Amino acid sequence: MPHHPRTNEQRLLLLANERGAELTEYALLLLFIALVVVGSVALFGNAVLGLYQALLSLWH
Repeated sequence: MPHHPRTNEQRLLLLANERGAELTEYALLLLFIALVVVGSVALFGNAVLGLYQALLSLWH
């Protein structure tokens, strides 16, 4: 099978595809982190608030 060198346009499209995939991966990672933060606040928010208020009451 003969080897056909890529044209500059093909190289640019391949590079753009790779960058798009990287951006998608970073977006999914950011979404996952945001979900973990929101879930943590929902689960532990009241407990942390109570602890914070107890510490403030000791300080005053």
